[in-house]
Amino acid sequence: MRITLGARLDYVTLVAGVTLLAAALGGCARGAGDEDAGGGGGMDAGPMLRIDASACATPCGAGTVCYGGNCVAACEPDGTCGGGRTCCGTACLNLTNSFDDCGACGRSCFGRANVCTMGECMCGTNPACADGTICCDGDCTDLDTDAMNCGMCNNACAAGQVCEGGACVGMPCDPACQGDATCEMGACRCGAGPDCTGGETCCGAGCVDTSSDTSNCGRCGMACGAGEVCMGGTCTTDVPCTPACAAGETCVAGTCMCGSTPACGAARACCGGSCVDTTRDVGNCGACGRTCSGSEQCCASNCVNTQTNDNHCGGCGRSCGDTADGCTAGSCTCGGGSECLLPPCLLGMCIIL
Repeated sequence: MRITLGARLDYVTLVAGVTLLAAALGGCARGAGDEDAGGGGGMDAGPMLRIDASACATPCGAGTVCYGGNCVAACEPDGTCGGGRTCCGTACLNLTNSFDDCGACGRSCFGRANVCTMGECMCGTNPACADGTICCDGDCTDLDTDAMNCGMCNNACAAGQVCEGGACVGMPCDPACQGDATCEMGACRCGAGPDCTGGETCCGAGCVDTSSDTSNCGRCGMACGAGEVCMGGTCTTDVPCTPACAAGETCVAGTCMCGSTPACGAARACCGGSCVDTTRDVGNCGACGRTCSGSEQCCASNCVNTQTNDNHCGGCGRSCGDTADGCTAGSCTCGGGSECLLPPCLLGMCIIL
């Protein structure tokens, strides 16, 4: 039978009450032990009672009564006893060492002490235990928390267990495990490995960053919806783009877009929802919306007249060079005539050196 701490004090009171009643009736409702011989001490508080409802093994003779399973001297008719004993009910008891009548009739040491010495309940060599503790092997302890005496004296918890509320349980983890990590022998573990570190959380059997993981956003199993990303542990579509999007592009869930396509990239610009090469596009030459005239082309982001420009004569990048001194109607010329074939054009003439 296991007696919890919350009920022990009431239980001791009940024992004392039953003891006095039994003594008054001359019954034999005491526990084993010879109070007159200095017995009754030496029994630790535990699950057993000192009260024994059975009668003495043999009938008691004249002048004696059955008390605690033993025949002891009976009180005189006037309620007195000899030999320094005290009349408790009908029995003469030595209150200096009687475990169940220590210092006074019915004053039991049960639970809070293991011996009665000089009329005082003692736990070993120390005074009786305070409320909420029990005497086990001469030491006061709390059966709700003592792993060596958990729930009852000498009930030791197994290795890796602690005593909580008088029951042996697995050693808790402090701080408590996060996510899906489990507590084993006081240590958190993620799956078959150690617990996660570096701000990550154990989800399933792996470590993830719940501040940015779209499948475990903020906590394990919290998946973001379509088009959402996880930022700071929250699913959202309002995500800034880093670096910032170029002119004409829009930021969609952290991604720069040009219309319905991804960002344009180097040497191209997003103009009207489409990516164009502004170095050659006559409608967006050098910048979106900058349109070259009908006689111009877009060469290296500049609108030029390829009919007259000797650096872009007849087309972008076509330079007339030393064999001509001008560009006429999109053709290189020397002095207004044909371009020199090999010799340089000097003073408007092809000079043979």
